[in-house]
Amino acid sequence: MITYSNVVDGVPFTWNFEGEVVSVGPSIDRVLADTWQRAARDAEASAPGIAFPKIIDAEGRTILEQGITETDLTVTFLRGWLILTEKIAGTFSVGGGNVVSETYGVDIFALNPLVTTQNNTSSSGTRVSTGGSSLTSEEAALLTRIGEIVEADEVLTEVRAQKLRKGTDTVLVDKDVTLGPGSRDVALRDRT
Repeated sequence: MITYSNVVDGVPFTWNFEGEVVSVGPSIDRVLADTWQRAARDAEASAPGIAFPKIIDAEGRTILEQGITETDLTVTFLRGWLILTEKIAGTFSVGGGNVVSETYGVDIFALNPLVTTQNNTSSSGTRVSTGGSSLTSEEAALLTRIGEIVEADEVLTEVRAQKLRKGTDTVLVDKDVTLGPGSRDVALRDRT
């Protein structure tokens, strides 16, 4: 068994590269996403770790407003990596962002029947693919109508730009523009 041990932010980790299990010391109740990122990067760069594929991908931390708002970090354990707490009772959790598995989703823990495990993920940092649209038919129709209005506005803006460039009162437009319910189609023709 090839392993590497490190301590990051006061959290002791043991990385089993062959079994793809990372053990967390028995006194630890919670590990944050940024600690997972630093610990895994250290293990990947270790003498035994460089001989194995990388352990995690990490992305998503973006500062939106300096010192005030940032998006959560998402740490994705690759292949079959799992987290094993060495606690013998109580609760062990991960959080402070999203910690997930590319293979198992949010089910990231190796079995320890003595401990309750919690993966505290953020739904705002999660994209759910349903295979279709989540819009109601009314919302989809409204969105289509908004697109038509925006397209009509873009055509009229181009018409105005052509007028300015040509110095004419009217210009040729090769398509009809529908301005909305109850309005008439507008077709402008060049008279010069």
